[in-house]
Amino acid sequence: MQRKIKSTSMALLLCLVYAAFVLLGCGSGGGSGGGDTGFSADSGNVALFLSDGPADEYEHIWAGVKAVFLIPADDGNPVPIFQSPYPDGKKVDLLDLKDQKLLLTVKKNVPAGFYSKIRLIIAYIHPEGCTDPEEGACPCADEYLEIKLPSGKIDLNPRENFEIVPGETLSINLDMDMDKSIHFKPAGNSGKCIFRPVIFVDIEPVIIPELCPRVLTGRIEELFHDDGDVIGFELDLREGRGMLDVFLTSETVIFDKQGFKGDSDDLEVDQIVHVRGRLNAKGNLVASIVIIGDVIKFKGTVIESMLEYFVLKLDNDAGTFTVDLTEDTIIFIGCDRLFEGIIPVGYTARVISKGDDGSQNTFRAIAVFLQQEKPKGLLTDISGAAGGYDLTIQTDEATTLNVFLPDGALVKLKGDWEIDIDRLSDWVECQGREVEVVLDPTDPLTAEKLIVLPDEISATVNGKDYYNEILYTTEGKIAIEEDATMFRVKNDQREWIEFEEIEIGEEFVAYGIEACPLDSFADFYAFVIQLGD
Repeated sequence: MQRKIKSTSMALLLCLVYAAFVLLGCGSGGGSGGGDTGFSADSGNVALFLSDGPADEYEHIWAGVKAVFLIPADDGNPVPIFQSPYPDGKKVDLLDLKDQKLLLTVKKNVPAGFYSKIRLIIAYIHPEGCTDPEEGACPCADEYLEIKLPSGKIDLNPRENFEIVPGETLSINLDMDMDKSIHFKPAGNSGKCIFRPVIFVDIEPVIIPELCPRVLTGRIEELFHDDGDVIGFELDLREGRGMLDVFLTSETVIFDKQGFKGDSDDLEVDQIVHVRGRLNAKGNLVASIVIIGDVIKFKGTVIESMLEYFVLKLDNDAGTFTVDLTEDTIIFIGCDRLFEGIIPVGYTARVISKGDDGSQNTFRAIAVFLQQEKPKGLLTDISGAAGGYDLTIQTDEATTLNVFLPDGALVKLKGDWEIDIDRLSDWVECQGREVEVVLDPTDPLTAEKLIVLPDEISATVNGKDYYNEILYTTEGKIAIEEDATMFRVKNDQREWIEFEEIEIGEEFVAYGIEACPLDSFADFYAFVIQLGD
């Protein structure tokens, strides 16, 4: 009985199903006090997250999410996880999710048992704005992409059934690779934009370490008390996303309506609050910070920094702000690790403020959330070093980044395939590899994780080598990796297949690694094969 399933890597790729995916919200209620576990004897919880890979050419990519269901393995009635009260669904900016997971809902009392699919109902996809000044650089900007499914229905089929266990919370994270999902198809003098989603799905129980979503905003529906003290509250996430139980600890920092440090006595029913914390195994959020009342939020890159302030260049070239830091300002890095000292230039920062301090473009920070640097570039060299490897990454024409990768650090193709470092060295030696490196926030010259960005190829099957599992195609020899994800989409349904079931003449899209030019075994190593529409 497998309880943890990772159907990632382009593994839930959606084949010309130009609809969106996503996630969201919830419809059922949360707590009735501090002792409520949120479970019945034959049910569990589902925490639904959304995240997104980068699509740097657009300023926003909006999606209208109408509903999300789980489909029982026995083909029983779909179980609703989210149903939007709006005709066009909940509006979500997918590009605002590329730094952190967004917890869209915790659906409580989901019937226990095995499920086979996640069904997404979407209304539209709308790219907006272009970050590239060259004419024609973003042909799909400010257009609604074509959605070919009349119902907007997308069924995501993990390779194995997943289980809702009584008394446990299951996390489902939907991660969209927008760079590979938006396509412009020329057609004579006129072209069209289509959406062929590439979705990564992670399904796993919520256990230690607990999950840490981005800041949530909602209205306090009810306060939880213990011996007269406020120990938490029920948070209405609004917009059809349901209720979430939030609990306080002795470490929770609370800011009052004016943005100064307070305590739990400042909390009242019907207040709007902003909360950051960790989701625990009961499906409750354990708060690290609570901010009461209206706030201003902005995000950008630190371009100048001192102990008392820093200068933030806003995303999409929307100007710069000076951010004042006081003795009350809380600075987190990662999830809820406190940061001390001067914030490094180049870090991404999300700032929560109550407003300016009377000076133009200067804001007093209540909380600052720093993200670890994730530079991208061409990995041009890997060399052995004491305790690991030295990496050379060309981030642009004029900049080279030298990073140490410790032994045991995760090296993976984007998705869910670990790559042997020696094999990666061979690929790098012949032509380099496009990578993203996650840096250690305490040591910016050390990598916590190395992510290899996949190549894409479209071809037609001309022949097969069954012994070596190689496809002879119009684009050369395609070698199928061990444990590769292979599926066929037919009549809007995804069917997992084996190598033997691939047919001569079929068209497919593959994701993986382009082989070295002198590689005699294959021209491309495929980790995902998608056949069909």
